[in-house]
Amino acid sequence: VIYSLDKFESIKTDDLNRKYETAANLAVFPTNSEEDVDRVCKRFELDKNYMFEFVNDDGDDEVRKHPFPTPCTVGDALTKYCELKGPLDRNIFKHLSEFATDDAERAELLRLSSNEVKGDLDLMKARFSNVLDVVEQFKSIRMTGAVLLQLLPKMMPRYYTIASSSKLSPNKVRIAISLTTYPVEGGSKFVGLTSGYFDRVFHSSFKEESKEEVYSRIFIKDSLFNFPEDPKIPLIMIGPGTGVVPFIAFAEEREYLKKQNPSVELGEAHLYFGCKGKNDDYIYKDELAKFTKDRIVTHLYEAFSRDQEKKVYVQDCLRKNKEKMRDLILNHNAHVYICGAMEMGHDVEKILENEIVQDNTLWKQIKDNKRFVKELWSA
Repeated sequence: VIYSLDKFESIKTDDLNRKYETAANLAVFPTNSEEDVDRVCKRFELDKNYMFEFVNDDGDDEVRKHPFPTPCTVGDALTKYCELKGPLDRNIFKHLSEFATDDAERAELLRLSSNEVKGDLDLMKARFSNVLDVVEQFKSIRMTGAVLLQLLPKMMPRYYTIASSSKLSPNKVRIAISLTTYPVEGGSKFVGLTSGYFDRVFHSSFKEESKEEVYSRIFIKDSLFNFPEDPKIPLIMIGPGTGVVPFIAFAEEREYLKKQNPSVELGEAHLYFGCKGKNDDYIYKDELAKFTKDRIVTHLYEAFSRDQEKKVYVQDCLRKNKEKMRDLILNHNAHVYICGAMEMGHDVEKILENEIVQDNTLWKQIKDNKRFVKELWSA
């Protein structure tokens, strides 16, 4: 996979062994920064150029699954296959406690792994943004490189909804990335693993003078969002923030269908989008304006939570238009899609069920018929 140098959000997929469907997910395996890899090597006195291979113990005939492919160098293993900055699993504190030589540190690691602090995410974020922070703060933790490489959490893919139509761009996909950062104790700043990865790629390889091709491990995963086979079916799409991404793909699909056949009849497309303000976090602003002007998106409802004294969210916009939405859902077979944060999605679903459809049995039928689809994530 090669990142197109003309537009950072575009990723060429010429080498994929399958095509993607509109609004599918792109799975990305990020890599750790050289700085973080060096921190680990310094902390545990490892040679990052040392080549190693996983082998079974002598006399062990059982086929064992290795945590990642070898042979490779310590540096490659830490860069590609180990989670150094991913979210902390409470179990990691328990595992690390077994290698702490100081009694007080061992006790604290065990406490952090216990039910005593279960669910206290604020405490975790304040003190430790990742496993690197833990091993650097608990200085008595000692282990060999072989143990460390098998103990560290394994790198997992991150999923991003594709913001492009597979018909319009069959060999190129677009994704939107929201950079994740927050302050931690001591004045440092946590930067999300994938956020940092793409930020490094952008600043190191997407300059005008750069000729470097950037390779990533990716794959395509189908999503729950399916563009209706009948383009006349009305669409109700609720996607604040980066939740708008699959609906950009839907709009591109509708635009493609219209260009291929100007006489094609497209159903109404109602899009609810929200962000902090018109000039703050309004992603795809120009494209949405064009889609609206061209009637690809027939109705665009904007909710800006910081542009006025009273905060406005997509839930408020939906309530204002509930009579129209009720008519589309009950009388015109509209399909409803929600994408975004968990809390917003649950609020919207309650409004749809209790204030718009107003019939629990009918709402269940709508869901069973897959006319209501949601993809939500934790903040």
